[in-house]
Amino acid sequence: MVISLKGKYCGELSANWHGGISFEPYNPEFNGRTKAIIRERYNYTCQLCGKTEEELKSRYHKHLCVHHIDYNKKNTSLNNLLCLCHSCNTKVNSNRDYWEYYFKEMMNNGYA
Repeated sequence: MVISLKGKYCGELSANWHGGISFEPYNPEFNGRTKAIIRERYNYTCQLCGKTEEELKSRYHKHLCVHHIDYNKKNTSLNNLLCLCHSCNTKVNSNRDYWEYYFKEMMNNGYA
């Protein structure tokens, strides 16, 4: 059993465990060029909270994350990728079924 310093379960005992898929490598097509295309496509704006990359760079020196809607690192289809700030990207790693449905509906309805 692995317990973090804060006394919470890690690894397979964590409520967020998804069979070790976080250790799988990304598709080689998921690269800087693809990420730049997605950030530009979404006007450098988080699709959940609306923060801009400019805000993130000035406050935290970070770019927007490029998120896989279906959580499949091998699926680099441009329709499976969108921009999220770091905070929102962390948020959507819990309750994945809900967020996958949410983002797919958003894409189908033309909101993203």
